[in-house]
Amino acid sequence: MDSGLRVSVHASLGTAEAPSRAAEEAARVWSADERAELGHDDFAYSARELAATYADQSRQRRVMVLAHEGDRCVGLASVELPLTDNQHMISLEFRLDPQCEAATLLDALWVGVLEAGAGESRDTVVSWTPSSRLVNDGLRPKTGAGLLRRTDANEWFVARGFELEQVEVASTLQVTEALGRAAELETTAAASGEGYELISWLGPTPPELLDSMAAQRAAMSTDVPLGEIAMEPEIWDAARVQGDESVELAMGRLMVWTIAVERSSGEVVAHTLLKCPDLDRPEVAYQEDTLVRADHRGHRLGMRVKAANLRQLAAERPGVRRIHTWNADENAWMLAINRDLGFTATSTMGCWQLVRR
Repeated sequence: MDSGLRVSVHASLGTAEAPSRAAEEAARVWSADERAELGHDDFAYSARELAATYADQSRQRRVMVLAHEGDRCVGLASVELPLTDNQHMISLEFRLDPQCEAATLLDALWVGVLEAGAGESRDTVVSWTPSSRLVNDGLRPKTGAGLLRRTDANEWFVARGFELEQVEVASTLQVTEALGRAAELETTAAASGEGYELISWLGPTPPELLDSMAAQRAAMSTDVPLGEIAMEPEIWDAARVQGDESVELAMGRLMVWTIAVERSSGEVVAHTLLKCPDLDRPEVAYQEDTLVRADHRGHRLGMRVKAANLRQLAAERPGVRRIHTWNADENAWMLAINRDLGFTATSTMGCWQLVRR
């Protein structure tokens, strides 16, 4: 049966300064989807952020698939096809108008996704679902850790043959309440690793640290729990670090960094990153990468860099009220650090994978 939906595919979304109509429409759907489920749109991309992201096609080809019902945009699929590494994979995210039937929208968008990957030998599709409310009963991933709420969209993934590989927990920190606790935890943690120096900065990575940070960023693709997600190691170098950070700047996001350097060797052995979407949501920050090299764990460096970075954030961006972060439900070590800092679980999201033979 004809759904009456019109699907369009967009390789460009304009510029950060002048987002296209497609970017504006996608941003509205993204916000509506998040608000309907969570009561806020802190996780939604703005039109400016979408346009800036899609302007960078150097290491991945990005395509935005939109579904329209009449003149109204009612769904999107944000598609990424890596070009440097993981060339076997299509990565995508769906966002749907909450007033429309999920399965009908997803069927229409899926046709556009397949069109975007047509002619390429990519056999793996990975999709992270939008965040959903916490539940006591639901879909359990193959890792056995965490639960995902049963929704029409998640049932569509099951029907299409996707497997739920992993559940991530989204946690939120109220910054003002956490500052005193963070200072105490940082002081206590410092006693466990006196052979390390912390260095903090705002914005792009200093030139002298680019190679070290490229190694840290590459390790993020291998040293965090991934379950059976078919992710290959990412290839990072100084140019990729700079390219990634230039996109963040175009999106209007401030990067807040703290690293740990081993005094005896001068090597970077731990890092953490906060991102602040200053232009769109100045009261929000996102806790992104945190990584301690395996051979330097056990010195509470994860706590030290996170607590120090929180203090730096509060000093430089006193208007930030809450920080959101995401961790695999089986990542007990990092979840424990977050709980000690004051993060509380607020939602979950699932990683679905389809391997096409």
